Amino acid sequence: FAILGMLGLCACATQTRVIDVENDETDPVAGLEYRDFENTADKMVADILSSGVLNKPEGGRYVLIVGRIVNDTMQKIDTAQISKKIRIQLMKSGKVAVTTMQEDSNIMATRKLRAEDEVNQATVAGKGKIIAPDLSLSGSINQRNFIENGEQRIEYIFSLSITNIETGLTFWEGEIPVIK
Repeated sequence: FAILGMLGLCACATQTRVIDVENDETDPVAGLEYRDFENTADKMVADILSSGVLNKPEGGRYVLIVGRIVNDTMQKIDTAQISKKIRIQLMKSGKVAVTTMQEDSNIMATRKLRAEDEVNQATVAGKGKIIAPDLSLSGSINQRNFIENGEQRIEYIFSLSITNIETGLTFWEGEIPVIK
């Protein structure tokens, strides 16, 4: 009976397969998925770069920090899915450098090594070396549900802004709808 029970469980198991994300032909789902994040990030970055707001007047690169992206949907979303894709593409463009000083606790924690006698002080990061950001990327992902002709319609709106930290002025804003 035990063997038959195990065979029965194995026969009902779902087969796992790797999906080629470059050629994914699976049906889209009602919730947000990787394709939505990829497409939205591509569109946002194309809009940011074509706007020219990241062309620093004196040359060089702006320093960008990723602020809060609010998840105002019914899904549990790690908003880093969209912000990470955007910041990778922006860094690859050569227009910005990204600081992770607010995310990476090691940046400030290693500065505390200055007070440790057992640490070779010549290897500890010097004072005044952290570069403050010029720009902040922040935004939200919103969801609205509708019933249209008896069918459910879900609208996800990705809204992002790039703000100059010194002046508080917004340099760029964009919205991308994903409608399912």
